[in-house]
Amino acid sequence: MPAVQIDASLSMYYEDHCFSDPWRQPEVVLLIHGIAESSVAWFGWVPHLAREFRVLRPDLRGFGRSTIPGKDFKWSIEILVRDIKNFLDFLEINSAHVIGAKIGGSIAFQFAAQYPEQTRTLTVVSGPVSASGTGGSLDLLSFPNRIRKDGIRKWAAETQRARLGSEVPEEQIAWWTNMMSQSKPDSCIGITSVLDQLSLFDTLERIQAPTLIITTDHSSLQSLETVREVQQKIPNSELLILQGDSYHIAAARPDECAIRAMDFIARKRK
Repeated sequence: MPAVQIDASLSMYYEDHCFSDPWRQPEVVLLIHGIAESSVAWFGWVPHLAREFRVLRPDLRGFGRSTIPGKDFKWSIEILVRDIKNFLDFLEINSAHVIGAKIGGSIAFQFAAQYPEQTRTLTVVSGPVSASGTGGSLDLLSFPNRIRKDGIRKWAAETQRARLGSEVPEEQIAWWTNMMSQSKPDSCIGITSVLDQLSLFDTLERIQAPTLIITTDHSSLQSLETVREVQQKIPNSELLILQGDSYHIAAARPDECAIRAMDFIARKRK
């Protein structure tokens, strides 16, 4: 896993895979993970994407092997968006197909709105635009206190079935719980503590890239009505509703989601 020095405070690690024909210049797909995850979260997507694209999977600031901020660090979605921008600029990548899940989807929404010239297409899989008033039963605003009180492992274990849904096997639940438990508590508390400031509705109309939003019909994260409202605010967008109750469908069914995303990119690439 290589690393790039984004600025004085951030060394960003990332995975870089491409198995396309060597005589081709592949387009770039950028994958943005969620809270208490790392680039590892996209393992199931890479075999599908990397045969055609150069696939970049950075560890967000504070997660995986990237720099862990100090206790006084001021977390915000805007800072993480800026990190992604600087990451692409450092690698001299002019544009990418941007894919995000959970808070990575929120970052992807904001990135596409701020940097349309660098966003070829946008795919958001279960990405919230707000932490309240979503119509879902999940209480995102309770996460910081739960992590403080119980620690990462217990929080991850108690929320994992809702995250991955009722259909996945116990082995999958255990793997994701173990993976998320490796995250730093301060980073998870820091980013979840600013979720009450998350409000992206007013930015959605600025997204110019062809956009695919993927959700499930019984997600506890957002109601279908809320997701439809989000999708309808984005000019050139589509909504894909999969049957199920996972609110992290990118993790629960990575093969299906990756194939759907590739089909969308093939139809909409520019």
